[in-house]
Amino acid sequence: MAPTALKKRTAKTYPLVLDLEDGDAKFTRSFLLLLDFNALAAAEEKAGTRMIGIAFWTRMSARMLTALLWAAALRYQPEYATVDKDGNPTDDGFEVIGSYIDPGNESAVAEALWEAYLVNMPQDRQTLLRKLRAGEEKPDPNGQEPAEPPASNQPGSTSGPSPDTTSVSAIASSAS
Repeated sequence: MAPTALKKRTAKTYPLVLDLEDGDAKFTRSFLLLLDFNALAAAEEKAGTRMIGIAFWTRMSARMLTALLWAAALRYQPEYATVDKDGNPTDDGFEVIGSYIDPGNESAVAEALWEAYLVNMPQDRQTLLRKLRAGEEKPDPNGQEPAEPPASNQPGSTSGPSPDTTSVSAIASSAS
């Protein structure tokens, strides 16, 4: 097979360490999270929902959080991309990742995923998205309505911009 001229970009990762319990046993799982567009696409497929822009970060469901962690872990922890004896993908790795998330660590998982999302962006974009998520900056009032706040038991900010149809680039250009 001839070598290819294609080259993947080496994106930055963000670490996540989970201290877990299983009955009386305690164990730790460490992840290097990479949340590039390949991971976002895999998470969208697994969760069955759109995950682009900032709006979904304010309305994170358990399925979305699990899908994001699973997809962000795959590049450096490929053992979670499980297959059956015929090589067909299974949900085993996804279910194992989901078992690691609980009410005691869901906020830390969501925050690590948020940081993994931001780490490869230019600094000015990171700053803008942090302000939008914190409610310190608002999108253009002529452009979008504010997002509905998430239920109090969900991770993420209770403020943020607008509907899922708003892309990060649209928010950034309307907020500047």
